[in-house]
Amino acid sequence: MKRTSMIGLAAGTALLVCLSATSARAGTVTGLPLGPAFGPSPRLALSSGTVTNDGTNLDIKLDFSTPISPPSAGATNSVFGYVLLDTDQSTATGMSVNELNGALGLGVGQIPAGQVPGESPNGPLGVDYAVSLDSVGGMKPGDVDVISTISLLTLVSVPITYTSDSLSFSIPIAALTDPVAVHSLVNFGAIVGNPNGVTSTLEGFASVPEPSSLTLAGLAIAGLGGFWCARVRGRRRTV
Repeated sequence: MKRTSMIGLAAGTALLVCLSATSARAGTVTGLPLGPAFGPSPRLALSSGTVTNDGTNLDIKLDFSTPISPPSAGATNSVFGYVLLDTDQSTATGMSVNELNGALGLGVGQIPAGQVPGESPNGPLGVDYAVSLDSVGGMKPGDVDVISTISLLTLVSVPITYTSDSLSFSIPIAALTDPVAVHSLVNFGAIVGNPNGVTSTLEGFASVPEPSSLTLAGLAIAGLGGFWCARVRGRRRTV
């Protein structure tokens, strides 16, 4: 009787684990502005951002509430800056934003109090990789450079796409070769501006995931398995 009950519970648990793992293969983190735009005109203003891990690439998109142009346009609203990736959601790895500012010159001194991503009072970031949005002065014209915060060297350059109010690019996960995990959900920050200075910031953090429909289904099946075994055991006792 105990064996039957344990088999049913084990089967339900195994299915639950399998379904949960399937639902966690990919994920998206959304970031929001840390305050109103500031700095020199025209003030390029972020409206949102996303980092999506599809299991092969990190797909990154920044949306703006103001018009932007690529750096190659040489316009007053040409967008520059950095995207900061905390791929393992840990401050024990990577660099803090203030430390990285000293190494790369992120323009943190131009940002109003309370709007620096990754620094108090905002959520902490241990930046594992930084992406320079300067698609003119990087390793390959037209691409953006992905920089290791361990070596401060460019690991890969990737193409970037611009619209009138957004930019987007994809980083192959295989190119992120530092000894740092890349989780399905990646925390991130962004510091952007025009050729004359920083004008907007945002950050995005993974929240505690709610149970997915697959996970809930697994729980239900596990519960039914235990209930069925209990019914079988009860019937045997009455025979």
